[in-house]
Amino acid sequence: PRRVVGGLSGATGKLTPNRPTSLVKQEKTEVEYNLLDTGMPPPAKAVMPISPQEKLVQVRNWAVKHGLQLDEPCLKALARVPFYRAKDLIDDVVLGGKDRCGVRNPSRYLMAGCQKIVTGLGVEQGIAMELAVSLGVLINNEALDELASIPRRQSHAIIRELAENAQTRVDPLEYIRAEVLKCRAQMEARPWPPSG
Repeated sequence: PRRVVGGLSGATGKLTPNRPTSLVKQEKTEVEYNLLDTGMPPPAKAVMPISPQEKLVQVRNWAVKHGLQLDEPCLKALARVPFYRAKDLIDDVVLGGKDRCGVRNPSRYLMAGCQKIVTGLGVEQGIAMELAVSLGVLINNEALDELASIPRRQSHAIIRELAENAQTRVDPLEYIRAEVLKCRAQMEARPWPPSG
């Protein structure tokens, strides 16, 4: 027999023992993590991603829980960053800010913190933006966030409707919000998993 460097001789069966599963730390999904922190009851099944409005409510609840009354632009800025980062920023304010000496204006401090966190568009937002630009529709990041919370087919149909109908372009954000709410309501009314 030829010797191979690093080869095992006479090893049969299991080479390594199994790790006990009770010691393995289970990772929580972002939705479970968010629901535990806000005190909201967990849904039966999380079918769709969290909408921007739901995230804003979560951020507001977290701030109120820590005794902070934040203004609307600050809440919107916090809703744009990942929830764990928003929590960290709010906890930082509660602890007294950078120098731990207290924060005079929590909303302004948090807005500055959100601006330092560099977040680009996600994949779904980028795809929706490309379609909107190719059709000549101008929409902002807030509208892109709304469109990213529904399936791609429905979001593209909404963008095409914006391109074709001049009445919808008067206030595109309100139109997108209304259509996204309709779409989410329809998705939640359907049985899951789809029968077919």
